[in-house]
Amino acid sequence: MDLKEFAAEHRLPLRRVRDDATDTIPGREGRSHIFEYGSGLLGVMLMPETGTSHRWRAARSAFISARMEICQNGDGEGTASFDPENSNQVRLALKYARVRPRRKVSENQRQRLRELGFKKNPGLVREQNDFDHAVERELTQ
Repeated sequence: MDLKEFAAEHRLPLRRVRDDATDTIPGREGRSHIFEYGSGLLGVMLMPETGTSHRWRAARSAFISARMEICQNGDGEGTASFDPENSNQVRLALKYARVRPRRKVSENQRQRLRELGFKKNPGLVREQNDFDHAVERELTQ
């Protein structure tokens, strides 16, 4: 399973990194993300913004107990590879990178939002800034 199939199956956002034109699934824990590792495996990179290493140490011990391979082991950050078919490894990778699935909006919720006046604004474009954060800007001609 490649990264695009994994993201579609788990309803995860897929972002393209401008520097090297690779796709990643961004996490909410610092600059943590999930990426394609190769040969049917995915990788999770944990890069928390905290100055301490307790988040990586906790994640590393959970990854080892789930039989994920630790590829890089830094003081406060690291990388592990996992099998996208193994539900326990997927759960841990999503948990520690803090990747959240996209929300499903039901037809009732969509109708209620329309009644309240919400609609897509065609004049806005959603893109990534230099810090990999999604930003909206007005569409210019």
